[in-house]
Amino acid sequence: CLENIESTNWRQVYQKLGAYEASKIEAHFEWVKCAQQLNIDWTVIHPATVVGDENSGEIAENQPIAHLITQLKQGKMTAIPATPQHYLPLVSVTMLVNAICKASQDQLAIHQAILIANPTQISLQALIHNAAHRLNLKAPQYFVSLSILKVILKWKWLAQKLDLSAEMLNFIRTEQLNMDQFLTLNQKWQIPETNLKQSIALTVEWVDQNHQI
Repeated sequence: CLENIESTNWRQVYQKLGAYEASKIEAHFEWVKCAQQLNIDWTVIHPATVVGDENSGEIAENQPIAHLITQLKQGKMTAIPATPQHYLPLVSVTMLVNAICKASQDQLAIHQAILIANPTQISLQALIHNAAHRLNLKAPQYFVSLSILKVILKWKWLAQKLDLSAEMLNFIRTEQLNMDQFLTLNQKWQIPETNLKQSIALTVEWVDQNHQI
């Protein structure tokens, strides 16, 4: 309940979003409340799903994009979640770090929660096809409904076999992100857009060569 966070029914939030995503949301508002009580200036950065460094492709092994690449490499992704209209919002670690550095020095960023994502996005289908092409693999051609996937993933043994969780699906969307704050601040910061196709290719190479698959 954005109008009055204290009246939020957190049990319902957890039931709808799962423990991972709901705990992040609850922690965000508790943290802001605590900072306000202590009269501490704060800035919150909300990153989209992070892809690798724009020059090297380097990415931590525990990042969702590395997991997606691993699934492709292991042949576990036989269909694309959702529809051709769905996408997974992305930001390169390069853009994210630059934004954090700029925000930490900008008075206009104080008491702001800023979503950082690449202004131009690509569909989940294009992301998966680009990654598969870089791995010299045949990309999945068929789509599977998110609602069907969420029902299937209620069976823990099947979710483990697919190496997928329902919470991962919450990041896939069709609606546009509200990036007004970042775009306004970036008129001053001048952080260049990421070439996502190129960064994805570099990220795939990094994961393929440096992570145990």
